[in-house]
Amino acid sequence: MDYDFDTLVSRRGTDCVKWDLPAVDGVLPLWVADMDFRSAPAIVDALRRRVDEGVFGYAQPPASWHESLARWLARRHGWGIEPDSILDTTGVIPALAATIRAFCNPGDKVIIQPPVYSCFHVVIPDQGCEIVENRLLRVPVPDGLEGDFSYEMDFEDLERKASDTRVKLLILSNPHNPVGRAWRADELRRVGEICLRHGVFVASDEIHADLQMPGSRHVPFASLGGDFAQGSATFWSASKAFNLAGLQTAAVVCANDAVRARIRHALRVNRTGELNPFGFIASKVAWDTCAPWLDALRTYLHGNYSALRSFIRGRLPMLRVAKLEATYLAWVDFTSFGVPSAELARRLERDAKVKFHPGDVYGGEEGSTFLRINLASPRAMLLEALERTADFLLDLKGEHGIRMGMDSRQRDNRPDVDEKLKQLRERLRGIGSAAVAFSSGVDSTFLLRVAHEELGDRVVAVTARSHTFPKRELDEAAVFCRAEGIRHEVMDSEELDIPGFAENPPDRCYHCKRELFSKLLAFAHDNGLAAVLEGSNIDDDGDYRPGQRAIRELGIVSPLHEVGLTKAEIRALSKAMGLPTAGKPSFACLASRFPYGERITAAGLARVEKAEQWLLDADPGLRQVRVRSHGDMARIEVQPDAIPRLSSRATEIVAAFKGFGFAYTTLDLQGYRTGSMNEVLSETTIHRP
Repeated sequence: MDYDFDTLVSRRGTDCVKWDLPAVDGVLPLWVADMDFRSAPAIVDALRRRVDEGVFGYAQPPASWHESLARWLARRHGWGIEPDSILDTTGVIPALAATIRAFCNPGDKVIIQPPVYSCFHVVIPDQGCEIVENRLLRVPVPDGLEGDFSYEMDFEDLERKASDTRVKLLILSNPHNPVGRAWRADELRRVGEICLRHGVFVASDEIHADLQMPGSRHVPFASLGGDFAQGSATFWSASKAFNLAGLQTAAVVCANDAVRARIRHALRVNRTGELNPFGFIASKVAWDTCAPWLDALRTYLHGNYSALRSFIRGRLPMLRVAKLEATYLAWVDFTSFGVPSAELARRLERDAKVKFHPGDVYGGEEGSTFLRINLASPRAMLLEALERTADFLLDLKGEHGIRMGMDSRQRDNRPDVDEKLKQLRERLRGIGSAAVAFSSGVDSTFLLRVAHEELGDRVVAVTARSHTFPKRELDEAAVFCRAEGIRHEVMDSEELDIPGFAENPPDRCYHCKRELFSKLLAFAHDNGLAAVLEGSNIDDDGDYRPGQRAIRELGIVSPLHEVGLTKAEIRALSKAMGLPTAGKPSFACLASRFPYGERITAAGLARVEKAEQWLLDADPGLRQVRVRSHGDMARIEVQPDAIPRLSSRATEIVAAFKGFGFAYTTLDLQGYRTGSMNEVLSETTIHRP
């Protein structure tokens, strides 16, 4: 039978998360992991028959539902299970939450392997547990194989992490979302052996298991048998492979009777083990009759992956694509543009009308310049989205550290990171001595370390103390300099007294930077230092930064910018040097929390600082926090995966913020993004010569 995957189903206006959540009209959504294909005809027919009954009272899954899943696992994956080993659940994440509660007490630790599914980063702290990261290792792919790179597990690191007696659980993504690995039996066996040695239970999320690419096969973790089956639970659903996510039906397979009883109890406590009839009817039909449809789908998805790779080779050869062994999610490296993934995704959605998932939500430094692209759409739609993406990126014309107008030979001759670092060291030696404007951020910390390595005691770190600079950042600056043996001076700066600053015009930063760097120049002169250095990088050209004008006017040296280092490269070098700021979130002064034209006061700055510090203390998992002050209203921006956590604590947050003086508190559903206050500025306002 022929199946139609090329016809686009109109989903906009149907209360569809994928199509209706994007804020910009006309966006092609290739982000959240559901498919734009109609489910298999047999599934639709079965659900239609159930609807025609017209009665939707309470229902319970028949025993044949478990039997269908057991037959599917045996037939499709060579894994024999007893139907009695299956528990019903409304979804994999609710079941994972129940499993964490069954095995862990608050304060215990759970291992994950980032970059990994964003909900893992939420469900663990939501149960009062601590995340332990066993990061995947990026590895090259041999020539001739599909994909530019792949990933392996770091087993030595896993052994170390699992040996912690507070670690109780490992959540395994198998196949792995978002990197697309289908773990081999030998890899899973090593994981199992490590976990058995240290008494760590394995929770294996296998929701993407039926979406293998040609040449790959799925190995259920528990199919390894014996102690591996007894020490694990497997989480399964038809939702991804057959496009049934909205029916909220999944299963937990656990051979260990005692463990299964603990998980069943946790599911029952939270009422997440009761299914609706549409879910178990659709799943049973899928497993019983829809294998041919799934095989046709997998062939089509592989064609989409091949089309993506072919397009990138021809139009965007600077991008790199992970080898895809399973799932319909392409993991694409945009590092060459030097733009953080959240910012790049936001601009693509706004300007190119294409929505991808930013890689930073999957955790770890590896995802900070990646985007995840959902391939499960008609091919014409996928190619249209890629065309829009290419047109947008090619129009940047080198704005973010890559000269898009170069031919391929010229691009190949660009200096690599090691060459840039060599040039930076040479530039610093040529300066001879310097004062470094030091904020304790990623860029200035990296610059200070390299300058100190090259110039020794001829370098002085200078930090401005002011109402706009949080005390926590000042303290971090002092701690770093003491640890490094670097002379550190703190200079008082009274920005609120600067004419043109407190009124908060769009060029506010110009007035502040000019006053601050004038003081730094005087300090350098008085101390016999040859120059003042600051940490702008090449990515800073892509945002509205009026302070750069003051830097140029005063002759301040920006060595990172001069050698063409991007933020991503600086983070990578910082990590290699062991700097504590390698993964530190970006930070902007507190004055950036106020809309242009709203007067900035010392009391207002203190209120924002207290509110942000309260959020950071209340939720240690927050990586990015901004409290934007709009009069008596606070607008909170956090990374997207933290929005559900804060929403669940709305009453507590509102009460705290009232104590800080905010009458109203809102949570920005777009999440944190760089320079959100600049979004209201006109192109004329932000024009750069």
